Amino acid sequence: MTLNRVIAESQLECSAARIAELEALVDHPRLHAYHLLPAVLAELWREAGDRHRAAAHYQRAHALAGALPEQRFLAARLISLGQL
Repeated sequence: MTLNRVIAESQLECSAARIAELEALVDHPRLHAYHLLPAVLAELWREAGDRHRAAAHYQRAHALAGALPEQRFLAARLISLGQL
């Protein structure tokens, strides 16, 4: 699947092109409610130094996450960015 490939490639080289590939998947019908996509985007934006975009994606991931441990992890990330 494209999502897995782009995530793996982003671990080797986090670039604007990799982030753009993932951003293009946000509206995919099978991925629009998948909390891990915005969570990965948040991590990549955080690593790229864009705290505002990272926070927006963490908030989306937090809203979509169903499991309490995932919600806690994402809330902690938001707190670390001063967003919660």
